Amino acid sequence: MTDKEQYLKAMELILDAVAMSDYKENRTDIGMYLVGLVVADHREKLSSVQVDQLRQIIEMADDAESPKMCI
Repeated sequence: MTDKEQYLKAMELILDAVAMSDYKENRTDIGMYLVGLVVADHREKLSSVQVDQLRQIIEMADDAESPKMCI
């Protein structure tokens, strides 16, 4: 797996985790924290516009109803 593939898979995993989590509070903030770790690990630099776009995507994942079944 290339670095770029790993980077994109990590971002995909974060979005899935935020959408699937049954934890109700601060999911967007936690998702953004994890994005920050991935970005730092890959030594990427994101503009403020990119950060805002990522936050919006994570907020959409946070707003989605989790398909996880609760017993």
